[in-house]
Formats: sequence, structure tokens, C-alpha cells
Amino acid sequence: MSSKSFWKPPKAIRGGIPVCFPQFGNLGLLEQHGFARNRFWSLDEDASPLPPANNQSTVDLILKSTEEDIKAWPRGFELRLRISISPGKLTLIPRVRNVDNKAFSFMFALRNYLSVSDISEVRVEGLETLDYFDYLMNKERFTEQADAITFDGEVLHIYSCAFNLNISLLAGNRSNSSSLCF
Repeated sequence: MSSKSFWKPPKAIRGGIPVCFPQFGNLGLLEQHGFARNRFWSLDEDASPLPPANNQSTVDLILKSTEEDIKAWPRGFELRLRISISPGKLTLIPRVRNVDNKAFSFMFALRNYLSVSDISEVRVEGLETLDYFDYLMNKERFTEQADAITFDGEVLHIYSCAFNLNISLLAGNRSNSSSLCF
């Protein structure tokens, strides 16, 4: 966790993997990244069954819309998050259920914080040809050209349509790297 964390509600802890819902960033009328990351979640007692798995621990969490949420965002929802941990692997499976009588649109993101010792040793692969908005250049739209993205300073890109992709974050040299796949 970040030393900059504020450890009292209603703010989320700075670190881990905050859940951004029903909005990402300031791309709407709600507070930055929506309200899900600042709410208390419950254990989901009605989770769908899991197939048997060796060496895996799983917890199912649920966030249901409250009167306070509906005042800010008038939609009825259930947001579920299944978290599974096994040796060398962390899996997060989110699901949103509309419990309202009308359709709604939303944004969702898992905004992870990663600690790296040297940013110049980090690269991201799998985003080539995707469009993104560069928030350090007044949200100007670009298309990613690089096979591997490297860093030498601050970057704030939001990629559109970045789902069902094999995205890898590699830290260190090729003989000693870590990979996260999304």
C-alpha cells in the first residue's frame, strides 16, 4: 500500500486493485472513478458454484446499489467480484447485473497499482493498434504504434476497446521478467 493512503472511509486505500464503477476517471458526472471503490462490499452468499480446483482459494464479493448510490446514479445494480488465488496466479472476474427496469450504460475498470524498482525496465505488450486518449496532451486521440510500450516518464493513456486481449506487463530483462496477463 502507498504511504500516501488515507485509512479512513469514505476514501479508498491507495494501492491494491481499486474497482472503478460505474465510471472511470472523470469521464462522467460522478466522483473520480465512480463510487464502488469507496464502498463496503459484502460476502456473496448466493454466488454461482465453482468447479473443483486444487490449490485455489476463492472469495465472492457483492456490492448492491443503495439509496445513496441511486441519488448519485439512478440505476439499480448488483456488482459481483470473484477473486481467486492459486500459486503464481490471481484471477478477478467481475459481473454487473441490472436490477432496474430500464437499460443502462456504465464503465468498469480494475485500476491496479504495481510497485517496480526501475520504470525504465518495464514494458507493456499487446496494445498495438488500439486507440487511446493521452491525458497529458489534452485527451488527444492516438493509435498505438509500438509493439512494446516503454517508459521514461509519466504516462496517462486510456485505451478504448481494451477487452479480451492478452496484455503483458514485463519488468526486468528478458531472462528475469514478470508477466501479468489481462
